[in-house]
Amino acid sequence: MPVVYDGVGQIRLKVFEVSCTFWILASFGAASGPPPELTISVLAKSLYCNRPGLGRIHNPELTEENFCSLFDAKRNGLSISINQTYALKDAERPSRFAKP
Repeated sequence: MPVVYDGVGQIRLKVFEVSCTFWILASFGAASGPPPELTISVLAKSLYCNRPGLGRIHNPELTEENFCSLFDAKRNGLSISINQTYALKDAERPSRFAKP
């Protein structure tokens, strides 16, 4: 499943032009200012949006438990594929390669 990680904020509107279906937008930053309002109709292409963060983890024990689970899964064979990476100057390029 394609994933777009957006740490910029204002560039997010261009991300919605991607024509593939079943993808995730993970918005985790606002370097250019807060992201624009999200209209529910953009989810019509089966876009999943989330705003990940650790703010909801209030104690070190829970944080350690969560990260240990992830790293244990990786040690036990979880495969994490990174198909493509782009330099920040090429941030708009991925939308050109998205498949309809």
